Amino acid sequence: MKNPWKRLSLELLFVLCCVSPCFAPAEEGQPGKTASNDVDQSAPLTDYRFVPGDAIEIKLFYNPDMNQAVQIRPDGKIALPLIGDVNLNGKTVAEASRMIEELYIPYLKTPKITILIRGYAAQKVYVGGEVLRPGVVNLSYKLTLLDAIMEAGGRKNTGSSAMVVLIRKTSENTPQIQKIPIKTKGSEFSDQAMKLLLLPYDIVLVPESKIAKLDRWIDQYTRQVVPITLYGSFSYILNPGVLK
Repeated sequence: MKNPWKRLSLELLFVLCCVSPCFAPAEEGQPGKTASNDVDQSAPLTDYRFVPGDAIEIKLFYNPDMNQAVQIRPDGKIALPLIGDVNLNGKTVAEASRMIEELYIPYLKTPKITILIRGYAAQKVYVGGEVLRPGVVNLSYKLTLLDAIMEAGGRKNTGSSAMVVLIRKTSENTPQIQKIPIKTKGSEFSDQAMKLLLLPYDIVLVPESKIAKLDRWIDQYTRQVVPITLYGSFSYILNPGVLK
């Protein structure tokens, strides 16, 4: 009888090999941060580091006329009024905000900056397991766990409706495995499933439901048995293993 957990483990190993570059050592001076499940839909992704091609919006709280929606150039820089080119490559939202605020100090009385991520540059997540179309999903602005599963065609009938597995890179550049509940005790989706924002190279796996595992076990077991007839009329099912 095949082991369903072995099959899932092999799939997980394949996925980790495919996305292994995201677990490479971080550059010196740019340590990562441990991802958190406590995600505010209105908050920026503070542990994400900018790369060329990212689309961002820069808002100045006390100077809204200077708000900018820009895309990071191939050289990692953006151009802003008064201060010119600013290099954002490899910086987090918090680091970039502090740097821009400092650059604006000579020009603005209260340079309070907020940066929102509006789009990612060719960033992707992987959705696998019991979904209709397992594979890579483009990471759009504020893609939630539930959104990613829907992008992969939704959950199969054999997929668990109770929880999914999220694999995310930690600050030590190792995979962190989290079990995320999908539904509450009722029929509604959980807050985590609807609000948890995915980060580049996250891996989402939908495991099999308990019923699907039981059905497969019954099917595999019954294929290993043969009918034995005794005395011409009485018959029963006997596992061939007992005849050896």
